[in-house]
Amino acid sequence: MLIRHATPEERTAWKDHPGIWIDLQAAEVFVAEDRGEVIGFLCAQKVYHVEHLVLFGGSKVKRSRAALQLYRSVESFIRNPLTNRDGIRWMFSFTRRQPVKDWADRLGWTRCYQRAATFTKYF
Repeated sequence: MLIRHATPEERTAWKDHPGIWIDLQAAEVFVAEDRGEVIGFLCAQKVYHVEHLVLFGGSKVKRSRAALQLYRSVESFIRNPLTNRDGIRWMFSFTRRQPVKDWADRLGWTRCYQRAATFTKYF
């Protein structure tokens, strides 16, 4: 079995494949091929993993406001091509805490899986 990088033509052909939700042009795409037949492919894409939010003292309102401003600052950094020069335009996070799940919905994050609290946001 041969493992190789996908060709530009393969990336274009596979971009509308069901279940593909990342940008194949921006990702590293590895292909498994056996005697000229493509068996499958795996994508590796650079991403910002946004965790771990740590809040110290202060009232509940102050902690809530600080958390919101921290997340918005990270989003602003990722959106701005002058500060984010590496081209990564999406982020993800994991959580089990209900307040964070609620925040993710309000901040426009997308839940990836039904039983796992994995959230993403694209810019």
